[in-house]
This record gives sequence, C-alpha cells and structure tokens, in this order.
Amino acid sequence: MGNIADQLAPVHAIRHRPQRPTPWFDAECRLMRRECRRLERCYRRTQRPADRRLWVEVYWAKKEQYWTDRLMQHGSSSQHVWRSLSSMFGRQRDVTGSTSHSADGFATFFAKKIDDIRSDTAALPPPPVISQASSSLKSFRQLTEAEVRRIVMTSPTKSCSLDPVPTFLLRESIDLLLRYVTRMVNASLVQGR
Repeated sequence: MGNIADQLAPVHAIRHRPQRPTPWFDAECRLMRRECRRLERCYRRTQRPADRRLWVEVYWAKKEQYWTDRLMQHGSSSQHVWRSLSSMFGRQRDVTGSTSHSADGFATFFAKKIDDIRSDTAALPPPPVISQASSSLKSFRQLTEAEVRRIVMTSPTKSCSLDPVPTFLLRESIDLLLRYVTRMVNASLVQGR
C-alpha cells in the first residue's frame, strides 16, 4: 500500500507562508477559536439551533468587541476612523515608487493584443453592423433648460480623464453652455444615438 500511495501521491515539500495576523487576534482569541471549533463540531453533530447560536456568538464576539472599541475610541472624528482602518484596506502601501511599467510598454502591449486579435479573426466574415437604431422615442418629452441646469448642478463633481469637460468646469460655465447641452441631450434621446 505504501508503494502505491507513493506513486499516486509522492511526498513533496510544502512552503507554509503564515498570513499576517489581524490586529484583534490575540492569545484570548486563540482560546476562543479553540472553543468555537469545539462548538462548531457539537453543532455539526446535533444540528440543533441552540448549538448553532452558541457557536456563532462565540465566533463573532471578539472581533465585534475589537471594532466597537476602535470606533468608540475615534467615534467623534471620521478622519481618525478612516485612518485607523486604512491598514485593513491596504492603503498604507507605497505607490509612489517606480515600477517596471512604462507608457511605451503599455502601448506595445495593446498594439500586440490588437494585432493578435486581427490575425485570429482575419479569415472570419465581418459581423453584421447596424449603423442606426431602428426605433425612436415617439412619446419623448424634451427637457427644458431649467431641468438640465438642475441636473448638472445637483450632480457630483466627479470626473475622469475620458470626460471632454471636467464636471467642475461644466458647472462653472453652465450658463454659457446650457442651451447647447440641452439641445444635445434632447437630440440624442430623440434620434436614439
């Protein structure tokens, strides 16, 4: 049997990489974890709701107490709460250091990817392309300038690099651009594109 087991599952070394312990996991938690596992085995054997409740209560008690204490300690200042939680979110990493990535490497990667896709699909027939929507909004009520202005002014000032105009700039010059934006929105919805 030993020879067969060695052939089917040969012995090999395993590298154990211990995970970084969570801040609330201490010696008391180890004892609670042992007790929790005992209660879990008991619940798995009996399947009684009371045993499950004991198991869950022990499991969450220490973790909940740690975070409750942490929030109460910094409860009056949201800045301190987020700062204390930033290690859990991984925000303390150094992202300012240099990497092996470059703009040229990025462009080369995507150019190669596009070329590979084109070469793989060169022998295939082109897909059918529908250039225009086949339906339109017949019962569309056009927006007024007042409605568009209200929507723009109540929108968050978030922007990304793909936006033709940053939101803060659109909001600052809304009186100049309002007529154009309103016509653009209405035309887009009426024409279905």
